[in-house]
Amino acid sequence: MVFEGGEIALGATYPTIEWILRQRLFSLDDAAARQSSVNRAELRRDLELLTRAGIIVETEMQQ
Repeated sequence: MVFEGGEIALGATYPTIEWILRQRLFSLDDAAARQSSVNRAELRRDLELLTRAGIIVETEMQQ
């Protein structure tokens, strides 16, 4: 994935990350359910990379 600040190498999580980038809000469970074969630890790592790059922002759901 190439973005203004550089490049992030995505492997098997690419289809899920592509879906995430089209969402306004999502949970890790939502993302993992989109691609059940993806390694959850790899997905979490890629989400952390996207967060550090400022591409996505982590929020907490309000009750």
